[in-house]
Amino acid sequence: MYDHSARDFERFTGAELPYLSYGRIAMRGFLGQSDTDVAWTDMRLLEAYDALCKARGAALYAGAGFKRVMGGLHAGQSAHYAGLALHMGQGMSTAEREELRISAVETGLFSYVEPGYLAPVWVHAEVAAAPPCALSRSYPYLARGMRGVHAFVLQDALLCCGFSAALTGTVDAATERALLRFRESEGLSPGAFADAPLWSRLMKKAAGQKRAE
Repeated sequence: MYDHSARDFERFTGAELPYLSYGRIAMRGFLGQSDTDVAWTDMRLLEAYDALCKARGAALYAGAGFKRVMGGLHAGQSAHYAGLALHMGQGMSTAEREELRISAVETGLFSYVEPGYLAPVWVHAEVAAAPPCALSRSYPYLARGMRGVHAFVLQDALLCCGFSAALTGTVDAATERALLRFRESEGLSPGAFADAPLWSRLMKKAAGQKRAE
């Protein structure tokens, strides 16, 4: 769990995600169908979810949130990889989901709420934990010492592609070495940083690989 105010991570285990005073999210549901026992998220996602529950006066069912970087989900830069998105309202009627979708937009708690025609059986809502390094909802620029959920995504994707980078959540020396090797292998400009071209190339390649632990 990344706490942006403290700029630090907290490790936790248990059946539910912590720090939710109103709605509760079960860890099993947050992981969705991911075959992993390791996940990361940002406090800001839980704060937005909790505030939405309070505004509506009812706990909301969230049936999926996090996915590890591996083949199959997206070839692009998914908020699910960063633990910054939730799928809510599974089991609601179409009218109830649309009302929830409107509520999520109007509260201003989420940076993006997917329209109903793209998510007809749940409400997809996400938060932005860092400014994107390109247009749309791309991932941020990362370099030495930077930390947060996107650093985990970077390391996970590098691992998927066969470049050693421990899951630390911080762009450390090992991550820099992996970045240098990946950029060289792909013919990108040299440097130990993640910019828009790197993210685009890395995520497309990682989506077709089997995760290496």
